[in-house]
Amino acid sequence: MGTDGPPGIDGQLQFTFTKTTDNVLITELQDNDYIVVTNTHFGNGVEAVGVNQQETVGFGTQFFDCVYKLAEPPTFLSSTEAIITVNVETQVEGLSFSGDNLGNISWGRISNVARGADRQRFITYDPTYTEDMRNFPTLIRTSSGLRNDGGISKRV
Repeated sequence: MGTDGPPGIDGQLQFTFTKTTDNVLITELQDNDYIVVTNTHFGNGVEAVGVNQQETVGFGTQFFDCVYKLAEPPTFLSSTEAIITVNVETQVEGLSFSGDNLGNISWGRISNVARGADRQRFITYDPTYTEDMRNFPTLIRTSSGLRNDGGISKRV
């Protein structure tokens, strides 16, 4: 469903979805989490934004398939069904689609990662994008993988 957005945002989309995977707890979804919507067959592309127009989250060029950021805490209808709201810079007011199998929503979060006292920090002094990416550090995993340079694990 498409609605007017908060001040400074063109609109909001609300997705009602039903969980289909047993090992996922949708009740762990929170505002500001990122989701990926795929396999939709309606809409004409969308620009997803965060809390304001300057925070571009994603561009969907076909239908409503896009990466979105939750604009507010989800409304949980049950342990398997929820309504989520996202901000968009696309006119969506008055749009409404309903039915089964209108698309897929996926999400994930990496959490509870313990870091040791000897963790590394990588400072980027000029985070300006360039095609050769010379402004950013190059990280290489060592002491594991094929020839101890990361990637494929050694098997004997």
